[in-house]
Amino acid sequence: MREAIQGHLLVVGVMVLMVWAFILQGCGPNAEQIAAANAVARGGNAVVTELVAAYEQQGLKAIDGAANADEAHAALERVRSEWKPVWLAYEALRQAHERYADALERGEPVDSMALLSSWCALVREADGVKAAARVRQAVGELPICPEQVQ
Repeated sequence: MREAIQGHLLVVGVMVLMVWAFILQGCGPNAEQIAAANAVARGGNAVVTELVAAYEQQGLKAIDGAANADEAHAALERVRSEWKPVWLAYEALRQAHERYADALERGEPVDSMALLSSWCALVREADGVKAAARVRQAVGELPICPEQVQ
């Protein structure tokens, strides 16, 4: 899982560099669109590191609390099941960012709401697995979802 996530991070980073190269050539997207793509890429990169750490910590805690191998296996499966929506949301964000960056590169209209919705879905799922504090610490000034504003 870690290798796949790191591979996705590399892809996101390369896409951001490609968009910036496109901008430097004097063509294309406006500054706000580039800033949105960059903020989501930075946010995704920062958050995934924290999510992986929280996932591993919860898995180890589940195993440590088990009385035997069967209980450990069952506890670990519960953690995996709880985290599955997080990893699906992360993949959806990665794909939304890729579509957004591709559209920017081609000079096509971009769907900023789809990108923000994917980001917010990941934040919600992280909240669901008690990784909210790590996410909030990692994102800092990065995109805020409507439900985070109080």
